[in-house]
Amino acid sequence: MITDIYYGFGLLALLATIIGIIRFNKFYYIKEWIVKFKKVNNKTPKLNEFRTESDYNLFISLSVSSMVLTTWIFLGLLTNNWFVYLSLIILGILLSNLPFKWTKIHKLILLKFSVLKFLVVLFMILNNFIFKLNILELFNNF
Repeated sequence: MITDIYYGFGLLALLATIIGIIRFNKFYYIKEWIVKFKKVNNKTPKLNEFRTESDYNLFISLSVSSMVLTTWIFLGLLTNNWFVYLSLIILGILLSNLPFKWTKIHKLILLKFSVLKFLVVLFMILNNFIFKLNILELFNNF
């Protein structure tokens, strides 16, 4: 029962990853701009400092969808498939510390990671409701 609620909440996380993939270029552009803004001004930009209001709204939606996905992944550490979520967290930390930020390679790696997150979230939801596989046992037997 509780797992069904958790994976139902996962549908919201899945929607967040889909939005992130669809709007990836714009999100990446805004994140790059914010990092450069912080570097120059030593503060986070306010509403009137964004180029357009739509950029600000996109930034807010990016922040909310990231919080939803991050919360869902961290709550996943409490499930039987905790190692899948732990792997996503560790991979995310490693990718956030890449030395070549804001290059085409960095952008491509982050896009692939976003697609990977989408596939993992989708598989975890389908596994709970349809497949009912014990993933840890599958990895141990492999």
